[in-house]
Amino acid sequence: SLRPNPARRQRSDWQFTGKLAFDLTSNMNLKVGGVYGTRSNYRVTRDAALADGRAMYLPTGLSGAGVEVYNDWMGYAVLTHSLSPRTLYELRMSYSYSQEDSLDVPRESYQVVRDTDGWFTRTPQQVHDTRMREQRRYALKFDFSSQVTKGNFFKAGTEMTWFRTWVWQQINRGRT
Repeated sequence: SLRPNPARRQRSDWQFTGKLAFDLTSNMNLKVGGVYGTRSNYRVTRDAALADGRAMYLPTGLSGAGVEVYNDWMGYAVLTHSLSPRTLYELRMSYSYSQEDSLDVPRESYQVVRDTDGWFTRTPQQVHDTRMREQRRYALKFDFSSQVTKGNFFKAGTEMTWFRTWVWQQINRGRT
């Protein structure tokens, strides 16, 4: 028999990965690739947790605070140019993006409703707790490498990174 499981907190998640390589000339190649992932969880805030076996008669997937959805994406491109059999330079560009959002958040907060004995949960506490977050990262890297002699290897490079982050949150604890 199939019974409801209100303690289930994980929803489906997906991840995709890809990579391509191109020989542009006999001494220059390009690699591009990326990763995309998405996942979502039923939100468990401090005030909306389903605990102590009291919520066993509630439907599966019910959350008093909605659903958290996460999206992550990362992409890169690498250009390698061999100047000689012993000397090369590499230019790497990358971008990453992360996002968090909340869905199905209750319009207002209210307290938990118990059965007549005061034990089993009839209606979980609803918590209006909306959260949105976004983070972007750009990176540029240049490396120069050379095998100067049989025992001496030289490598020099530089790297630059830019960040952009914002967070927005709205919480209403309601009446106690």
